[in-house]
Parts: sequence; C-alpha cells; structure tokens
Amino acid sequence: MHVLLGYLALLLAYHLSVHRLHGRLKRGEVKWSAFQLTLWSQGATLFLFVLVVLLIFRTRMGWVWGSLGLLAMGAVVMLVVNSMRGKGTSEQKDHA
Repeated sequence: MHVLLGYLALLLAYHLSVHRLHGRLKRGEVKWSAFQLTLWSQGATLFLFVLVVLLIFRTRMGWVWGSLGLLAMGAVVMLVVNSMRGKGTSEQKDHA
C-alpha cells in the first residue's frame, strides 16, 4: 500500500512539474528540444500504467514486479520514441 501511495505522490509531483513547465513555455523560457518534451510527456503514461497494474494485480505480484514493469515500460517507450525520432514527413525535413 505504501508503494502505491509513493507512486501516486510521484505522479502528483510530475503533474506539478508539468504545470510549472507549461508556465515557462508560455513565457518562452524553456530551451528543451521537441525530443526532450516528447520524453517528458510520456512520464504520466508510465506512472499511470504502473499504478493501474499494481492496483489490479496487487494480490498476485508485489511492488518489486511493479517497479520492474515501470523500468520495462520505460525502455519500450524509449525504443519507440527513438525509432520515431528520425522519421518525419518530407515537409518537416525540408523546413529543418
């Protein structure tokens, strides 16, 4: 139960950091690349996935497996984002 609350606290901290980042983006103070912003936006997906899996399967698996699942999902997201990074439309490549 404490691990779930810990993940929930991390999700709340992530949400607050996104709110702060949004304000900085409005003011033009952020120098992050599109790739960095894409990776950052996947954070909530990872946290929500782990929370739901741990809640559904909490009697069958422990927090260790949930944490390992978080790492595995993070690796999958990184692979997908990296594979999509070089692909774009010809119009996007012409403007770059």
